[in-house]
Amino acid sequence: MTRTPLEQAFTVCQHNKTRWLDSKSGLAQAEMVLRERELSCDNPEPEEIQALRDLSDLRKWEVNQSAGDYIRAHEAVQHISIRRQLHAFMTANGTALTVALAPELMHISKQPEIVRESALDRAAASIREALSVYLASGVAVDYAEDDRDILTAIGFRPDRASRADNQLKYSPEQSLIFSRRQVELNRKKSP
Repeated sequence: MTRTPLEQAFTVCQHNKTRWLDSKSGLAQAEMVLRERELSCDNPEPEEIQALRDLSDLRKWEVNQSAGDYIRAHEAVQHISIRRQLHAFMTANGTALTVALAPELMHISKQPEIVRESALDRAAASIREALSVYLASGVAVDYAEDDRDILTAIGFRPDRASRADNQLKYSPEQSLIFSRRQVELNRKKSP
C-alpha cells in the first residue's frame, strides 16, 4: 500500500487542528468583545448585547464542530497507518498466521456464513490472546518506521482540550440553526 493516503489524511488532520485552534481564538475574541461591551456602558443596547451573545454562542458551536473534525481526522490517520502496517504484515506473514490458526480456518470458504463468522471470531480471540501474552512480556511498542514521522507529528491522542471542546453535543436541529447563522454571518462579511 502506498503512503499517499496516510499523507493526505495527515494534511487533513493538520488543517482541522489549525481550524479548531483558530475557532478557539475566534471564540475568545467574541467573548472578550461581549464582556467589554457589557462592562463599558451603563446602559448597553439590548439588541447589541444579544447579537454579541448570539455570536459567542455561534463561536462555541464552531469550536465544538471543528474539535470533532480534528478528533475524527486524527483517528483516520491512525486507522490508515494500522491498515497499511497490517497489510504489510499479512503480505509477509499471512501464510504463517493462517497455518497457526488452521484448526479454526481450515475449509472456512466452504462453510455457511454463520459458521465462517464464528470461526473468524474464534481466530480473532486467539490472536487477541497471543497479542496480550506478547505485550505482557514487557516488549516496547513503537510506531512502524515508515509511518513514525507522521504518527509522531500528530501525537498519540488528539489534544486533551479538543476532547473537552467536543464534549457538548448539539442536536441536529441546533446544528442546523447554527450552520444557518454561520452562513448568514459569512454572507454579511462578503462584499
